[in-house]
Amino acid sequence: ALPAPARAEGFFDGIKDAFGAIGDFASDPLAAVSNAINSIAIAWMQGICRTFLEEGYTILSRVKLSMSSDFTNLLGSGTGLYGLVHTAETVIVQPIAISVFGVVMLLRLIDIAGKFDGSNAMPGLREIFMFGCFVFLFETLILNAEGMFWGIFQICQGAADRLIGTYDASLGDIGSVTFAFDSGSVPDVGSMVLMTLMSVVFCGAAMIASWIASLKVLARGVQIYVMTALSPLGFALLGSDSTRQMGIGFLRNFTAVCLDGFTIAFIILAFPLALTSMASTGSVLIVDATDLFTKVSGVTTLSFLLLWSLLHSSQWTRQVLGG
Repeated sequence: ALPAPARAEGFFDGIKDAFGAIGDFASDPLAAVSNAINSIAIAWMQGICRTFLEEGYTILSRVKLSMSSDFTNLLGSGTGLYGLVHTAETVIVQPIAISVFGVVMLLRLIDIAGKFDGSNAMPGLREIFMFGCFVFLFETLILNAEGMFWGIFQICQGAADRLIGTYDASLGDIGSVTFAFDSGSVPDVGSMVLMTLMSVVFCGAAMIASWIASLKVLARGVQIYVMTALSPLGFALLGSDSTRQMGIGFLRNFTAVCLDGFTIAFIILAFPLALTSMASTGSVLIVDATDLFTKVSGVTTLSFLLLWSLLHSSQWTRQVLGG
């Protein structure tokens, strides 16, 4: 507790400030009321800005948690969609792929027979052995296409999981970034109106970015399931020289879809790091009147950069694989 003289001094200082405010009001009531309204409006808008900025940041910091690593539950547990994928692949697509491969084998047999018609010679042991290995290899690929696509997904998704795990282990909870205002530099009402509008735009962009990220994760899951159901056809197309490029493109596109999870995770994790780099002290982003526009416009620009990156993530992944 403060000693009696200090408490008395603080009491008299409060009375002096009260009489000073009354004196200002008596001398110029309009100016006193205007200053009071400005102070209330600035404090109110500062609270709104802080709420929108921190809420938008919190929304973005949680997006990465929606990505599933379970191949059988890419769209959520209990959906039963993987059972549909397995049934379509084994009952419908696999017989079609075997039929396509049978036609490819027939054409190859005709080609081998044509080589020996002119010389009236029997096919050599090498041709017979290579043909048998060819049939065995592609039949194995067609019958186990679903499992091979599952393995490709696990490899690609494992890279995204390791990225998220390393990030969380080394940097901790990035969602603790807060926004504060420099008490020694009070902005005017016009600047605060601009900052309020920018903070609302930032929070709206954050919500849209989270929706796009969630939509891309779900759309990626649907695309993976569709391509897995059609996976036997991709291996069957590899058997013919005329359709081999189609089969290679099918496998490359599936790998790109799986790797898109890594790209999405990288983009989502990069945004909090970029925002944290703007922090003035530790995990606190301090805003004053001198750099008001720079700080808030930088945060808003980062949110739109996040939107643009998420919309182009699939294109970037295909470019890595030459697609």
